[in-house]
Amino acid sequence: MAGFLDSPQMVVLFYATVFILIYLNRTRFEIHAKIVALYKTTVGIRLMEGLAARFGGVIRFVALVLIVPAFLMMGAASLYLANAALKIATNPQAPAEVALILPGIAVPGSPVSLPLWHGLIAIFLVAAMHEFSHGIVAAAHKLRITSTGFFFMGPIPGAFVEPEEKELRKARHRVQHAVFAAGPLSNVLAALLFIGVLLVLPSALARAPFSEGVGFRGVMEGYPAQQAGVQANLTYTDVNGNTVTTVGSFLEAVGSLKPGDEVRLRAVDGTEYTMLAVEHPESNSSGFIGVTGLEMRARPGGSPGVWLVRLLDVGGWLSELLLWLVMISLGIGMVNLLPLGPLDGGRMAQIAFQDIFGKQRGDAVWKHVSILILAMLALNLLLPLARSLVQAVL
Repeated sequence: MAGFLDSPQMVVLFYATVFILIYLNRTRFEIHAKIVALYKTTVGIRLMEGLAARFGGVIRFVALVLIVPAFLMMGAASLYLANAALKIATNPQAPAEVALILPGIAVPGSPVSLPLWHGLIAIFLVAAMHEFSHGIVAAAHKLRITSTGFFFMGPIPGAFVEPEEKELRKARHRVQHAVFAAGPLSNVLAALLFIGVLLVLPSALARAPFSEGVGFRGVMEGYPAQQAGVQANLTYTDVNGNTVTTVGSFLEAVGSLKPGDEVRLRAVDGTEYTMLAVEHPESNSSGFIGVTGLEMRARPGGSPGVWLVRLLDVGGWLSELLLWLVMISLGIGMVNLLPLGPLDGGRMAQIAFQDIFGKQRGDAVWKHVSILILAMLALNLLLPLARSLVQAVL
């Protein structure tokens, strides 16, 4: 089922459905530049204003403190982009380090492929967090929020919060910095939180008193497990003498397998299955026994919470979602801090250059910097695609 949900057919069906729904409801969307469809609402405005009224002082202080880290990360993101552009321009074999990731679509020149549903959920959560942070900081500074909503830029989903632009531009520069920095920095901080959860999760699950062992949803035909008689419906508690109670502990037990290594699986009923690992289909240096769909199995009468923990188990669906949340949070946060045009970092850079050089000269410097950043982005995004097309033709 999971394979079908992320299959090419489902990807095509999803994007086709989005296009049809937008077209059928086009009068409800604002269309910009022919590829951006905005759907405006007032959802969340009351919550932002309520939290800002209650915790306004704390919100303003935290947002002010985060301005300096935001500028430091702007510099780091710009240097990273420049280094990636240099690598991709000078080395045809270099993988793409900066790429536009679309859910369900492989990235040209990169091994990265974002699963459809992991990608859609992660992008929505990250975008909502990003925009909510903008909104709550704006509300804390008594700036009016005119609308919230979601958008599609081509097939790319996102969310937005719209403070009243004239009020925002008239606000003190540090207030504008605080509002613009809030979104990207909330993404970076969220990524650190998700990393913490991923680090703590395996050890917490290893102590789960209701876990009995590990099972498989499938045993592949023609591979050692099937030939040794391994059954998908059994629970396995031991691998080569190592007790396994979670997917994480099972993966640790088989992580160093090489082709030809002996593997002994013991089921909960005491039956032992012995086999020799073969080459992994995707790596001839790793061992493989041919089991799929690892899942944690509960003790009879175990806690009802085991169903939640199964989902969170290392290697499980929600664990992979957490991993994508880390990567997408960092990606969206750092990209938005680039000193480029309408991005958050671009707005901050424009204000900073005006403060340093004066309005007219500052705007000129900002435009030149934006053009440079845009050129480096284009190089990173388009050159791998062009090389892939040339290779396909040849």
